[in-house]
Amino acid sequence: MRLFIDACIPEPISQSVESILRGEHQVKSAQRVNWHKKKDVQLIRDAANHGFEAFLTSDLGQLIDPAEIEAIHRARIHHIRFRTIDGKVGLGLMLGVVAASILPVLDLLSETTGQRLVELRTPSTAKRFFTICDPRRGGAAPVYWPR
Repeated sequence: MRLFIDACIPEPISQSVESILRGEHQVKSAQRVNWHKKKDVQLIRDAANHGFEAFLTSDLGQLIDPAEIEAIHRARIHHIRFRTIDGKVGLGLMLGVVAASILPVLDLLSETTGQRLVELRTPSTAKRFFTICDPRRGGAAPVYWPR
């Protein structure tokens, strides 16, 4: 499958997607093909006209704007989106979600007929994704930790 990455995707995510999909799917970003200044309607249309089958974006407004919805629909391109989260923790969360999801999503889309809209669910920054324990007090410390 050929994936086009929207200009709004942060470069660390674009690079990671390209690395993860290398050898399995073809990937180009708006920055790499110098389309980063195109408006969404033209960008989506051009991506589809150049043979891209899927479009990755963090621009959730594309599914609110009637002209953009029409462009996505007419392009018959799979639309894959995720929510942007600000800050370094947000970038890490977005990177994790996209990195873990993009290959299985594209593999599933490769097997479908017809257009699909995909939302990658980004976890909240309000949650902690780690635990910290003081091994002197027990808790989550390993059973044989010296006390």
